[in-house]
Amino acid sequence: MKSKIAELGQKFYDEHLKKVLEPEHNGEFVSIEPESGQYFLGKTDVEAMRKSKEAIPDKIKCLIRIGSPSTYKFGGFNAGTKRQSLRR
Repeated sequence: MKSKIAELGQKFYDEHLKKVLEPEHNGEFVSIEPESGQYFLGKTDVEAMRKSKEAIPDKIKCLIRIGSPSTYKFGGFNAGTKRQSLRR
C-alpha cells in the first residue's frame, strides 16, 4: 500500500517531471516535496535526499529513480539454479 506522500510524489513526477528528466537522467534519483513541487536531483538516492533535507528539513519527500518502475530492486536466490559442489 502506497502512502499519500508517495502517491502525490508519483503523480507530480508523472505530470510534470517525467517529460523533463527522462531519458537524460535515467538511473538517477529525484526527491520530490509534492506540496510545494520542489524537487532535487542526485546521482544517488543519498545525494537527492540530502539536498532535499537541507532545503526543506521539516517535510516528508518522495524518492523516485528516474526512468525506472521502482526505486529499488531486490535480488533473490533462484531455487532452480544448479549449484556446483565444493567437494571434489
